[in-house]
Amino acid sequence: MAWAKWDLILASFDKGGLNVGSLKAFNLALIFKWRWRYLMNPDDLWVTLIKSINGDKFEDTHGTSLWSSIVDTCSNIISNELLPGKALKMQVGNGLNTSFWHDIWTGQDKLANRYNRLYHLECNKNDLIANKFVNATWCWTWSRPILSGRNFSSLFNLQNELMEYRLTEAEDQWVCLLSSDHNFYVKLAREHIDNVILHFSSLRTTWNKILPRKDNVFLWRYKHDYLPLHWNLSIRGLDVNTIVCPVCNLFYYLCAVTSF
Repeated sequence: MAWAKWDLILASFDKGGLNVGSLKAFNLALIFKWRWRYLMNPDDLWVTLIKSINGDKFEDTHGTSLWSSIVDTCSNIISNELLPGKALKMQVGNGLNTSFWHDIWTGQDKLANRYNRLYHLECNKNDLIANKFVNATWCWTWSRPILSGRNFSSLFNLQNELMEYRLTEAEDQWVCLLSSDHNFYVKLAREHIDNVILHFSSLRTTWNKILPRKDNVFLWRYKHDYLPLHWNLSIRGLDVNTIVCPVCNLFYYLCAVTSF
């Protein structure tokens, strides 16, 4: 007989579980780490080989190969919000290695997606940030003048978003916003995914490190009313002779109160 949902057992202590963690989240976090390695090691031989086959952009991969499956899984993790869209973000320095429209460097999505109307009017869609920011001013190359309407409103919002950005002499680099030191850790990614996909209880788990593990689990089961008492067996459809506690001869609710 199953007393607790498996998702609750896997959930973290803060979510009322036993902090086991799911293998699904662990596997997804390991797959997403390939994206981090791909972005952080652009000059490695294996990255150069993949780029020669699929193109320079991580998202350009299509087909049925193993690498395309990794790319699709990473895209699904973001689209299903298992990890935030800005989990991996380009930290802009001199702007020489960051695509203005195609890289995530401001906000939670690419500018090409958030300002789609302006992107279609752009003449140089592959421009780097350094090409757009000249003499401390943002320079635009539109296919036709933007004077009014929705395009003008989008341009106004874009300029407001970019108002605080200034280029520096430092090189552009990818950072992971899941950790304080901006490195990617599978453990943190797994915990974040678990918090999204696992069910949880409103009762936070109190885990005492001094007590043996089996005692902590027993207290957790008692707190959630998962002990095989006569009353619990009865309400789950089992035929029991009595719901009186065989130890103290009290009814279930009195026994529970006087035991702790």
